[in-house]
Amino acid sequence: VNKHQKIYAGDSVCDYFLKKREEGKPYRVAMFAAYNKFLRIYHSRVSALLNETEA
Repeated sequence: VNKHQKIYAGDSVCDYFLKKREEGKPYRVAMFAAYNKFLRIYHSRVSALLNETEA
């Protein structure tokens, strides 16, 4: 375990990236998968916030 893994412990995007790396995915493939996961989470949270303020 390196120092960065301790900082991001419990972060779902970081955990997803590490899971993909453990599956044997190349770094770039795992990183783009993590980017996509981050964007899905970000979009859902922003959409929920916008829907909340419109109501």
